[in-house]
Amino acid sequence: VTVEGFVGDSAVFSCSIPEKEFSAHLRDDEEKSVCDITGGNRTCADQASEYKNRVKTFFEDQKKGNFTFKLNGLQKTDARKYQCHITGPSQNHTITELHVK
Repeated sequence: VTVEGFVGDSAVFSCSIPEKEFSAHLRDDEEKSVCDITGGNRTCADQASEYKNRVKTFFEDQKKGNFTFKLNGLQKTDARKYQCHITGPSQNHTITELHVK
C-alpha cells in the first residue's frame, strides 16, 4: 500500500483483523516504534522520539477490528516504509510506503 502526504499534513496507516483479541504494532523500516495498541489501549510508551506527540489512534474503529494510526505533522524524514503487525489468535501484517511531498 502506498500513502502520499505533504509536509505539515497527516498520513493514515490502516490494518485490520476480524477478531477482538489483538495487539497492533506500527513500526518504521528501522523497526522504531511508532505506536502500539494492546487490549484496546493505546500504549506509545516505547515510541521513538521522532514520533512523540504526533500519533493518534481511533478507539471506535478498534472495536470493529480496524486499526488506524494517524501520523501528524509530516516531515520529509517520515518518507519510508511502515509495518503494521497484528498479533492475537490470528496474525496480520501490512506494509505501507509513505511518500512525503
